[in-house]
Amino acid sequence: MKLSNRRMAYELPLFGIERTISYKTVERLYSDPLVIMIMNNIFIETLRKEEIGRCDAVGDCTGH
Repeated sequence: MKLSNRRMAYELPLFGIERTISYKTVERLYSDPLVIMIMNNIFIETLRKEEIGRCDAVGDCTGH
């Protein structure tokens, strides 16, 4: 995801996580490779659930 721990804590509701999680907890979780894999899988499942098959965006924030 390449997001800072604070940014990721604020964006967790986008993944369907309604509980408030502090950025410190996210920081601790980032050090676990299993958690990173799980977060990636949740992201992919969210895209499938919302039926997003194609996106005209880039991940490097350049907007190109």
